Amino acid sequence: MEKEKENKKELQITVAFDEKKLEAMTYFMEEKKVTLESAMQDHLNELYEKYVPIAMRRYLNRNDTPEQQQGSKLGTRQAEATGQGSTSVKKREDRRQSREQSQSNDAVLAEAQAGEPAEENNQGMSMSM
Repeated sequence: MEKEKENKKELQITVAFDEKKLEAMTYFMEEKKVTLESAMQDHLNELYEKYVPIAMRRYLNRNDTPEQQQGSKLGTRQAEATGQGSTSVKKREDRRQSREQSQSNDAVLAEAQAGEPAEENNQGMSMSM
């Protein structure tokens, strides 16, 4: 058991993020009783499941305790059912695209209110009447 713990190292990841945005995010996360650490851990696990092939995950988990294996089996089954990516990852991608479109629309609106001509981000779509 001690040998298994010795073989597992945990590293810390440092990322840069705007201070005001972080403050706002943690404020609203607290309202929902979610910690930044738990949310980031969930996202890292989803990225791991999305990009690391199932065979490699099984290989890496071969020495895990039964409790650890139970948690990783759930992720493996979810990835197998959805073709390597989890449903929440796809939903997150949809939200990201929606957010980017909203930001683009906000920029156009801000430019229009400022009286400057707005450059549209068409992304290959156009509509005329």
